[in-house]
Amino acid sequence: MDQQRPGRGRATSTADGVPMSAARKRTTPRSARNKPLSQTPALSRTPHRDQNIYTDDLDNLKYEERENITEIFSAMDPNGRGYLPMSTFPQLLDALQLLDRGEQVPVEWISDIDPEHTKKITLDALLQFVSMRYEDDAEQQMKSAFRLFKPDAVDVYSERITLEDLQRVSAHLGEHISDGELRDMIEFIDSSNRGGVDFSDFKRMIHKTGLF
Repeated sequence: MDQQRPGRGRATSTADGVPMSAARKRTTPRSARNKPLSQTPALSRTPHRDQNIYTDDLDNLKYEERENITEIFSAMDPNGRGYLPMSTFPQLLDALQLLDRGEQVPVEWISDIDPEHTKKITLDALLQFVSMRYEDDAEQQMKSAFRLFKPDAVDVYSERITLEDLQRVSAHLGEHISDGELRDMIEFIDSSNRGGVDFSDFKRMIHKTGLF
C-alpha cells in the first residue's frame, strides 16, 4: 500500500524544459486539502550546500523527494531569484506529475501555495504544498484500506473494526485464523479497550508496520 514515488530518470528534459532528472512521477490520487499554508509555521527548508540534510520536519517527504523538488525549482529559477511567478504554477505541477497537462489548477491549490496573494512561489511554499498533497493522498489510501474491513462505513472516524469484520475478511482470503488469534489482534491494536479497532488505531498500526 506504499505510494509509488519513483526516483530520477535520465538526463533528458520535459516539454517545458525541466530536466527529467528532477521530475517525479505521481500515480496516487490527486485531491485538494483545504488547510491553508498560512496556518503552518514558516520553516527553513533550504538544503545546506555542504551537508546532506534539510532543515525542516516535513515528514511526508523523503530526502530524495525534497531534493527532486528543489532541483525542479532551481531549473525553473536559473537566475537564482528565490521565487517563481505564479504563472509558472501549472508548469511546476506538470513537472511534479501532480497535474495532467491541460488540466485546470484547483483554485484552493493557488490559495494554499500563495495565501498572501504575492503572486510568487517560494521553495518553502512549494515543499509545504507538496507535503500537504502527500498527506492528503495517504489519508485517502488509509480510508480505502479501512473500508476493506468496513465496506458499508460512511464515516470511518465513527466506525470500529470488530471480531466479525476480521472473521469475514480472513474467510474471504482463505486464511484459517482462530477466533482467539483474531481477538488477540484486536486487543493488541485497540488502545481504548472498547473491543474494536477505530480509524486512529488503524492508522497507527499501518504506520508502525510500514505498510504506507
